[in-house]
Amino acid sequence: QLAQILPTEENFLLCFRQHVGSSSEFMEAWRRYDTDRSGYIEANELKGFLSDLLKKANRPYDEPKLQEYTQTILRMFDMNGDGKLGLSEMSR
Repeated sequence: QLAQILPTEENFLLCFRQHVGSSSEFMEAWRRYDTDRSGYIEANELKGFLSDLLKKANRPYDEPKLQEYTQTILRMFDMNGDGKLGLSEMSR
């Protein structure tokens, strides 16, 4: 199911960028999902973003699937393996 929604890195980035639009909207979205204001999107914050993205796409999901999607995105984009996404990892 993830493959249908987010089949590749490029599709995830496209979805994210379409969700936020311009660079100022990107930063606004980043701040919205970076709830602890750490400058990073941790797994729980990424789950919030993915949940919103799936709702917007009218895709059903459950907690185990959401966890699976979150871990998949982290494996794809978390280049330094710290368990969170930095701006540089999302802007590549």
